[in-house]
Amino acid sequence: MTLGPVRQILRGCRTPLAFRFRDGSIVVASSQRIRSTDGGRTWRPIPFPQVHLNTLELSDGRTRMLEYDPKPIPGEPGVYRVTQWESRDRGTTVAGPFSEGRLRLPPERFPPGGVRWFHGNTIETEDGELLSVMQDRSGEGGRFEGWRTFLVKSVDGGVNWDYVSDVASSETIEDPDNLLQTSGWELYYAAEPFLLDLGEGRLLCVMRTVNDEAGGMSLDRIGPPLEEYHDLFHAVSGKGIRPSLMDLPEDRYFEPGPPSSPLVASRSVDGGATWSPARPMPGPRGCFPRLAESDGVLALTYGGLSGVPRWGNAISFSLDEGETWTEEVVFGPFLTTGYTGVLATGPGRFLCLFDCTPPQPWTNEAAWWIGAVDVTVERN
Repeated sequence: MTLGPVRQILRGCRTPLAFRFRDGSIVVASSQRIRSTDGGRTWRPIPFPQVHLNTLELSDGRTRMLEYDPKPIPGEPGVYRVTQWESRDRGTTVAGPFSEGRLRLPPERFPPGGVRWFHGNTIETEDGELLSVMQDRSGEGGRFEGWRTFLVKSVDGGVNWDYVSDVASSETIEDPDNLLQTSGWELYYAAEPFLLDLGEGRLLCVMRTVNDEAGGMSLDRIGPPLEEYHDLFHAVSGKGIRPSLMDLPEDRYFEPGPPSSPLVASRSVDGGATWSPARPMPGPRGCFPRLAESDGVLALTYGGLSGVPRWGNAISFSLDEGETWTEEVVFGPFLTTGYTGVLATGPGRFLCLFDCTPPQPWTNEAAWWIGAVDVTVERN
């Protein structure tokens, strides 16, 4: 594996969203948008008007973009209005928003008052159907019981969507080694999912579990206070760490704390109709997992390796379709939101995206930047 140098490709931005068109061009989007037509080597600003997690170029050449937050339709239990945009020139011009689309969920499984988000990604299967992983937060009496990930399907090019199956939740995760409960973090259980099509109806879904944004922060979730620091990419003063949750000394510095809780993964062998119990992954952890495949190599990026403060962005590889993973390589060793991206740019070649966002919380926009790293994997 060869890791290229870190390049800064956007300033004053965080949480990169990255997608690749069928012609190989790449868009990275945040509060600014840039495009590359040479695999991420050079970039130029573009007036891309809409940016969404669920951006997908279909086989017929149209690009569909889904608003992440569908709205319930009064008087129609389980039915939500889906807002979307469309481009026929790979984002040079975009039409919309259109709101004729509908998301139909079983009302008995998705009671009123919950939160349902297109907060994963969308894929097009070999038979032309679209599959998208969403996340739901429902709790009896409004009580928070964690996020669950579920699968929806569209057979009309992304206009209308129907529930298919639950992927993972606090009730279906298997944790024989008790890795989640002993991590020391509150848990989301199954959030920020990413779906990868392995072909022939086989799907892999990887999800975030950590809830490091909850109240009740304590010093056992943070590194020890230091009077001096080595590198401000790794350290932040007490006043820069969630002042609404903890009162830390301003003249002390804090480096990354204990490891984040593991990611979980689940599989389907029948196109998403059923799923294996999600299990914690032995190495990958943190936030916002993203997957890409090239030449039989699976690449998984994730961030927020430790905290608080939230620090580090890493990549791991699999040569057996996600059954086992290599030791991680940290490609972005900075204070970060933990939101990464990874795209295949050629045989065994990947482009990794991340952000650097000191201090924490993320209030100093001028200090933010988005970086890119090229990674090459050579198979023996």
